[in-house]
Amino acid sequence: MRNALAIIIVYCAGCATLEPQPEVEPTLKGSMENGVYRSMDGRFKIALPQRAQDHRKNFMQITEQYGEHSSVVNFGPMADSHSSFHLELIHKTTLQSRMVKLRHVVRPMLDGLLAHITQEYGVRPIGDLTETLVLAGREALHWRFFQTLSQRNVEDAHTHTLHHEIFIIDFPDDTAVIWVQVDPDKYPIESGLMAQQFASSLTFE
Repeated sequence: MRNALAIIIVYCAGCATLEPQPEVEPTLKGSMENGVYRSMDGRFKIALPQRAQDHRKNFMQITEQYGEHSSVVNFGPMADSHSSFHLELIHKTTLQSRMVKLRHVVRPMLDGLLAHITQEYGVRPIGDLTETLVLAGREALHWRFFQTLSQRNVEDAHTHTLHHEIFIIDFPDDTAVIWVQVDPDKYPIESGLMAQQFASSLTFE
């Protein structure tokens, strides 16, 4: 059960700066083509929103972590903002994990992710929205949080307000935890749409 609840979000150490970094072509375990990431074993794929599909131009790095109990893929942060896209799949490797109802484990998952976001910037996000919707053909839980960062929290000259869109989706063999962090200064209209496009593009093969 402990592994099923673990949130293993790998977040790059440079996410607190907006300074452009040298472009480095990543060596991926999976593959990236036309803005669509495919896992190294071909089990799943997920597409970046159209505004972010030129990953070589827009992202400082893509990181992956594959393990027995989870798979993690992170895109970002983007070169011109704090925006980033994160996917964790928690694999249901036992009969017991397949029988657990999502409503019984979703709170620890959400709390773990919020603790990570708080630790990253030193400010706890404030909740704005909780809803249930259908994404990727499955019932999904969705939360939206706001996080106001001062000059003490980021290496920048002015205050930032970040939007955090979090989706938890239950699939037959995996539970997907999707976290999209959007800088509304750069994407004032598209923040929610970009997050939903990313979450709804997750498919299994």
